[in-house]
This record gives sequence, C-alpha cells and structure tokens, in this order.
Amino acid sequence: MSPELLLKQDFLTEEEFAIMRKHAEYGSAVIGRVPGFSDVCDIIVSHHERYDGADYPHGTAGTAIPLGGRILAVADPRACWSNARGALRSTPW
Repeated sequence: MSPELLLKQDFLTEEEFAIMRKHAEYGSAVIGRVPGFSDVCDIIVSHHERYDGADYPHGTAGTAIPLGGRILAVADPRACWSNARGALRSTPW
C-alpha cells in the first residue's frame, strides 16, 4: 500500500477503498512468513469482519470470526482515532 493512500486525510474514493480493504489479507500474508507468528494470521485477516457478516474480507459472521479478530475489531478504530491517520476516513459518519 502506498504511503499516500495510508496517510490520505480526505475520504477515500471507491477505488482507493477497494485497495485499502485488502490490507487485512496483505498483513496476514506478511505475518504468516514470520516464524512463530502463523497462529495470528486468522486474527489479522478477520479484524474487519462484523458479527452480522456484513463486512470484509470474507463476510464471516458470528462465532466463526476468531475471538482475537473480534477483539481487534473493537481496538482498531480506537487506535485510528487516537493517531495521526485520523478517524476512519472511508466512512462519512
């Protein structure tokens, strides 16, 4: 992912958001290559899944989402709001 996209302060375009949505899978693939960290790949890839199955990358729902992914889904927006990236630029609310 380009630094320009990651640091963009305005709302993302549809194309940019499609690229950004791939970050969970990219992160999981990178971490999966690190010895001793393969067990966290499912957590990383699932941290944007919603309990109702309405989010990405796979539309996984309910308890099929790993507990760690559900916890990270709560922590991730908080981290975004409290750092230089700003609050969830892709959503207007």
